[in-house]
Amino acid sequence: MNSTGDPEIKVATKIKNNELKIPDGLIADCSFNANFTNQYSKEDGCNDANSTIVITEFSGKYKTIPFSIPQGVISNFEKTVAAGSFKSNFDIAQLNEIVSKDLVHFSGGKANVSLDFNFNVMDLKIKKPLFTGKIDVKGAVAKYGPRNLTFVKTDVHLDFTEEALLIKKINFKDRRNNVLMEGKINNFLTLYYDSPEKMVVDWDIYAPFLDVKQVVGIITNSGQQVPKKKTTADNFSREMTSVIEKCQVLLSLKADKMVYSKLEATNAKATVLLVNNEVIVKNGSVESSGGNISFEGKLAPYKNDFILKSNTKINKVNIAKFLTSVNNFGIVSFKPNNLEGFLTASASVQGKLLASGELKTNSLSGTAQFNVNQGALINFKPITNVAKFAFPFRDVNNIIFRTLSGGFEINGELVNVNELKVSSNVINLDVNGVYSFGSGTNLAMTIPLRNPKNDQLIKNKAERAEKRYNGIVLHLLAIDEDGKVKIKWDKNHE
Repeated sequence: MNSTGDPEIKVATKIKNNELKIPDGLIADCSFNANFTNQYSKEDGCNDANSTIVITEFSGKYKTIPFSIPQGVISNFEKTVAAGSFKSNFDIAQLNEIVSKDLVHFSGGKANVSLDFNFNVMDLKIKKPLFTGKIDVKGAVAKYGPRNLTFVKTDVHLDFTEEALLIKKINFKDRRNNVLMEGKINNFLTLYYDSPEKMVVDWDIYAPFLDVKQVVGIITNSGQQVPKKKTTADNFSREMTSVIEKCQVLLSLKADKMVYSKLEATNAKATVLLVNNEVIVKNGSVESSGGNISFEGKLAPYKNDFILKSNTKINKVNIAKFLTSVNNFGIVSFKPNNLEGFLTASASVQGKLLASGELKTNSLSGTAQFNVNQGALINFKPITNVAKFAFPFRDVNNIIFRTLSGGFEINGELVNVNELKVSSNVINLDVNGVYSFGSGTNLAMTIPLRNPKNDQLIKNKAERAEKRYNGIVLHLLAIDEDGKVKIKWDKNHE
């Protein structure tokens, strides 16, 4: 036979209710028809490269998942290729037999799968897989363990094309948030098997309402890790977890309304990149307190917390509303209703964010600049207390100022105040020194006694600035003593 070549071989077989062992497990209740030939093309002779197995009416169960292959072809036994169609219809909860509950646990919903497949086979392993077709999931209830995140009554449509995996119609709901998601992963299958670190999951996310603290808690809460078992049955979970950890996630976020503690905002937009356990925010903007706020920043893991770095610009917000929404930054010496006007500011800060999404108290450091227009100080005690003695005949309970501007250096509970200037119709005031949210306040105040009521009539800025300090000038200290701020003479003033 060797001298004349291989003979033509044909094999026809029928398998009924059998078990089929594969490298990753067992297919039970397996039935199919198969026909083998080593001369698929009459012109190419009888050999391995011209050998083919045609499989029809394949049905079986992997774990508890039923599936069928109406027709499949395994061809070319030298460079083997498998192709065909794959169909399945099952309750989502049946996936619990395949996926570790620490990764994701299902308790409702149905899935319908219709895919065409084509892949290389080498050493009984799938290489360069290509799937085209659709997977539809209806009413799924799933808990994603690593983020302690629950999807309730979620519909998902997966569209596998030759170029990408399209993820459509995901509706995530929890007790406060309602999020609509659509995604895309280019070159999904090749990257999944070969280079998951190069995979980018591109999400478009829309939310009518978003609780930022809760969402940040989800992102920063790594929760339980999937056990690294060495059992074959858990290969899929470990492989999926590895891909999730390595891939990059790009979120294009839009929300009609969002809240963070007491801060409420509308028309929120941001681009968020999740990579290497870091959260990078770019082009963030919201409308709040009558103005707008733009921001960018980064969250990076640090022990059990996260390091937050942020650059923020605030443009013409109502200062009283804004300070109320951010709990007055912890300042207790005055209240938001002591201030009126519109705030414009910029800040570059860093601090610690807890896994719950809360900012760690007194962890901020950085710099800030601010300016208040059309402002007023209403019953502002640091001034009214001094004015009782220095300006008994002036109405210091309602001070309208032309400008209020200054710069801060923030270091935990201490704030270095650089050149805070108040220019008003009642009093001019310069402040320098340290303000403390706890103890340690030491502020130097320069207060000219002259009445600045008519200074606004002086058009020349240099002349107005020179006249600011004419006459008697008070130099005072606001200093912390035993937890209370007291006013004293500043004997060592410049």
